[in-house]
Amino acid sequence: MKNKIIDIMITELGEPDSIEFLNEYLDFTLNYVSTCDGYSENHHILPRSLFKDYKNDSWNIVNLLYSDHVFSHELLANAYINRATLRPLNFMKSQTSKNTELISKAAKKGWIKLKNNPVKYKKFCDDRSEHIKSLSSIERSRRSQLMWDNLTESQYIERCISNKNSWTSDRRNIKSKQMTEYFKNNPNEMSNRSSKMWDNMNPIDKQRFNNTMNIVNKDPIKRASASESIKQKWKDPAFRENMNNRKTSNRKVIAISPSGNIHEFNGLGLMVKTHNFNRGLINKFRNSGKPVISNNVKNKESVANTIGWKFNYTKYGETNFS
Repeated sequence: MKNKIIDIMITELGEPDSIEFLNEYLDFTLNYVSTCDGYSENHHILPRSLFKDYKNDSWNIVNLLYSDHVFSHELLANAYINRATLRPLNFMKSQTSKNTELISKAAKKGWIKLKNNPVKYKKFCDDRSEHIKSLSSIERSRRSQLMWDNLTESQYIERCISNKNSWTSDRRNIKSKQMTEYFKNNPNEMSNRSSKMWDNMNPIDKQRFNNTMNIVNKDPIKRASASESIKQKWKDPAFRENMNNRKTSNRKVIAISPSGNIHEFNGLGLMVKTHNFNRGLINKFRNSGKPVISNNVKNKESVANTIGWKFNYTKYGETNFS
């Protein structure tokens, strides 16, 4: 009987990962004799999820004490390391007692098997893509952050190297064209994404970002490079035409004068043009509840016009302040 079962398993599942564990599993289940009374369960020697044709055969069913039932599934999972043999074992084990090494090996084998089937792999990618798109940006960010937080140092380095190697020039060009076309059809999306990213960022990351930008902005070489890049863009007639015809922001801006008068505008650009305000100071003090007090800016006229004012923004898409 033992040899017959081995032949059936190899025909259906291929060669075992460990013939030693398979022999031990079959010796244990085929020759099982209970040593004491207690709660017991029926166990299918050939798992019924994989071998439906034998699920009712008497020789395939053995009654095991619960602890022995768990042990038999451990032997089987080591003999054939895959998700199908691990699934019932994981149900029996607590979260802390699960064999994470076996789970990892089974997941890798399953992933390789899936990739070797182009039709199933494409369907998996398409379904996964649609699922991720259906999630909120906050949930996507949470999942991504959770993944990075749980990586070991070696896994982190390996992931970074892998990402860099996969980001070929062809992929960059394709992605650049896709993003250019997308943002062209959705003119407010880039600002909307930046605003959401900043709102969802924790205080430590915000401070780290500010420190990094301060270092970059104070680097004369980087500043000169950024300035030259902007100048070259404005020399392009198509860029100038696009900038002149861009849509007005749907963001509401409230400006409170030093005397307490309130002015409301549809977008920052219109307000800056109307009052000759200094845009940099507005961004620095916006939504802080504090009046502008700095004068460390080259354009002294706009600085004078801006000092003492308070500025508040709504988020994109909102029409009223909370």
